[in-house]
Amino acid sequence: SNGAVWGEDFVLADVPLIERVAGFALTYVEVLCLKRERFMTVIEKRRAFCPELGQIVRRYCVRIAVYRGILAEARRLSLLRVEEEKRTEAARVSLENVPEIPGLVDLDG
Repeated sequence: SNGAVWGEDFVLADVPLIERVAGFALTYVEVLCLKRERFMTVIEKRRAFCPELGQIVRRYCVRIAVYRGILAEARRLSLLRVEEEKRTEAARVSLENVPEIPGLVDLDG
């Protein structure tokens, strides 16, 4: 369904960090669905039996969020660098196409 995620991403609360992937099966498949809210409710209910479970899940959520945040920032910086290189190249090409002005003294050479 729309907004559904596949795999470990369901623990992420920050939607921009979720990687969109598609899956398909070559044979019949049984799919189980667990929403993040329900998972967190189960974790909370089990706190009395396993107090460290909440900490383990929280640490995992933070780890994957930091990892995805670093990847997102690296992608953003890479796109900015490519755009800057395109602008620099376009400016260089446009300057190469400027006709020489007769009588202009070249100070560089």
